[in-house]
Amino acid sequence: MTNINYGKKKRLTGFNELAEVKMNISKYGCDYKCRYCFNTSLCVWGRGFDPADLDVTVIDREKLNALVELKGDTVIYPNTHDITPKHLEAHLLFIGKLLAVYPKVTVISKPNLVCIRAICEAFPEHKDKLTFLFTIGTVDDKVREFWEPYAPGIPERVKCLKLAHDLGFKTSVISEPLLDETPDGVLQMVKPYVSDVIWIGKGNMMMQRVSCNGHKDPETKARVKQLEVWHSKANLEVIYQRLKDDPQIRWKENIQTILGLRQPK
Repeated sequence: MTNINYGKKKRLTGFNELAEVKMNISKYGCDYKCRYCFNTSLCVWGRGFDPADLDVTVIDREKLNALVELKGDTVIYPNTHDITPKHLEAHLLFIGKLLAVYPKVTVISKPNLVCIRAICEAFPEHKDKLTFLFTIGTVDDKVREFWEPYAPGIPERVKCLKLAHDLGFKTSVISEPLLDETPDGVLQMVKPYVSDVIWIGKGNMMMQRVSCNGHKDPETKARVKQLEVWHSKANLEVIYQRLKDDPQIRWKENIQTILGLRQPK
């Protein structure tokens, strides 16, 4: 059996802010086809893929069957794809391997209710070390449908959040990219079911990414420009000042850097 070393210390941006180690079991692709997907753009820019070839998750059996070594206290899974019913057995297998090794495991997802229920039922004894981190960037399902056309709807994601919370698992939300003008609506919607923290972040290189991912139409470009206006430095400062004392909120590095809350490295 192959022994893969996944652990590398990196600058605290993106997924590296969320856990020390990030893992996945894919070769390439994701079933959700989000317009802004960072991994799709990386595959196109760096690996020469055509965006049309990245519409489904292709499982890497070597990663799935590899021994998992402890390389830190925290691990996040999956970082380049999502958890869907199509590959649910593989996800359950790998999450079990992570829980057997790591003290703290974060499962990140635009959650599907079948999958989240299955994970909760498979690992009830790991409520002390398993955290669910669900991506919810808008309260408007029409907005979600535009940006994340094949991902679960917002009502389903909230049901997943409530399910995990009510079963006693640690729950968090990440609103990155934030797809609304402000995070207030998302915060009001999710706070009753969040036991841990809520991350807020803006989109990174959105115009370049959507174009690279094959979305060069006028509507997509107009919506990106609207997000850029909404999440300008001036507007983010207003949002930050209003919410900075909320103990549950965490600001992603992209917002911290814009507002001068940390020095760029």
